[in-house]
Amino acid sequence: MIEVSAKTVPTGGAWVWLSVILASTDGVRKGCRMPLRFGDVELLGPFGRLDELEEQPGLFIVLCYQNTMFEPLDVRIAEFVQTEVAAALNEPHWIDVCAGKLRVAVLYSSDDSVLQYIKQQIVSAEGLTESKDLANVLLASARVAIEEGRFEDAERYYRAALKSLERTFGEQDSRLLIVLEALLKLLQQQGREGAAFGIQERVKRIVGIDVCADQSR
Repeated sequence: MIEVSAKTVPTGGAWVWLSVILASTDGVRKGCRMPLRFGDVELLGPFGRLDELEEQPGLFIVLCYQNTMFEPLDVRIAEFVQTEVAAALNEPHWIDVCAGKLRVAVLYSSDDSVLQYIKQQIVSAEGLTESKDLANVLLASARVAIEEGRFEDAERYYRAALKSLERTFGEQDSRLLIVLEALLKLLQQQGREGAAFGIQERVKRIVGIDVCADQSR
């Protein structure tokens, strides 16, 4: 049995000690590693293989391992850690932000309020701007891909940037517009009117929300 403890966590107006117990039925968690510390939070890792992870709710950090150092790139809450790590590591943009090897650190918990708190602690401790910087890298990569005629790659970069922003700001935030409008333009230039229509409707909804918000002030 391994116990990973963080500082106190606010719950219902009170402060309680957070203790996340990581244990499998036989008392040994597969792929067990020494804890990695991020600020006041400890996670298990680093892991380099999917079969070392478990299909449980929790949180994971994508790490870049280079020159014997681990650099946190992104932190995400997952309903199924193993599946969502696999999907995350298949995203095409990591090659633009990591010249080394990708690894992950994990913490298993089914308490969403605890996971949200820990995520914010890690983002703050590691100085991660999380979505904005990553989205800017992806947008730059998309522009280069368009210049080189790699339109499928450009679309993947735009959609990855969109997901990155959605995780932090939600699906209706105006900060998504720059990505949506760039993706819309790409789809229209390719004559993909069906796909473009769905993006155009999202743009209209977000702009409409912003107009209503301005009028209510």
